[in-house]
Amino acid sequence: MKQEHDAKSIRENLDIELAGVQFTEQLQKTVLDRACPPSFWNRELRIPGIAVVLVLCLCIVVPVIGWQRLTSSVYSPQTMAAKPELEGSDRLIMIAGGVYYESELLEGWPKEK
Repeated sequence: MKQEHDAKSIRENLDIELAGVQFTEQLQKTVLDRACPPSFWNRELRIPGIAVVLVLCLCIVVPVIGWQRLTSSVYSPQTMAAKPELEGSDRLIMIAGGVYYESELLEGWPKEK
């Protein structure tokens, strides 16, 4: 019983002495900064959500548009390099993965070297 009374009185005395000292966030930050100063790699970054959304959209949209341009026949190097004049009834024929004009297959290509 006496031990409990002594422990309570010690605790009360300690509470009275330390009533003026409070460990605030500012004090906590100061102590932590002195204990281990923040290095370049241990910094907290705050990235706005809108920036993350924009970067993700760009990472998705740019490859999709690029793929569409690569696969479309309008932007292929063969159609942009030289557009031969079409004759009245010239048709496109697809053979073995290539596209040829019917007149070229029937008559051949001119020999220009």
